[in-house]
Amino acid sequence: MPRLAGQQPQYMENQLRAFIERRRTNPIMANVAHVLSPSMVSALATHFRNLDPKPIGGAPRGSLALGKRIFEDGLPDANVPACAACHGSEGRGQNEIPRLAGQLYEYSVGQLTGWTKVRGQGSAVDTSAIMAPTAHNLTRSQIEAVAAYVSYLQ
Repeated sequence: MPRLAGQQPQYMENQLRAFIERRRTNPIMANVAHVLSPSMVSALATHFRNLDPKPIGGAPRGSLALGKRIFEDGLPDANVPACAACHGSEGRGQNEIPRLAGQLYEYSVGQLTGWTKVRGQGSAVDTSAIMAPTAHNLTRSQIEAVAAYVSYLQ
């Protein structure tokens, strides 16, 4: 399950709408989101944005240097751009680009390894589809390294 504290409101609203419109699949979130009014979606997004998340820790530390390199520089030979190019140098995101800083390791690994199954189902309002080629071009160990690195960001 993701950490929502500190998340970008526009991203949060877009994702809740994606669950409501069934462009993003998750049985639990679909059941929760479908009862939310537009004003409730906005209020929740604002509420979570104002929370100050601190990293929980617990991610493996062995590949933090690799995760940092991928986050900051990408992997040009594998056609993987730097995560920081979109998510910001501190991983806090902006507008429709989500915050990664402090995200749970297991959640990030799961999202990146199964990206095309749960994200970017073809809506113009959901920009997450641009992540599909990036996620596809990362190896499992690279995904784990990035997930570990961002989990420790504040």
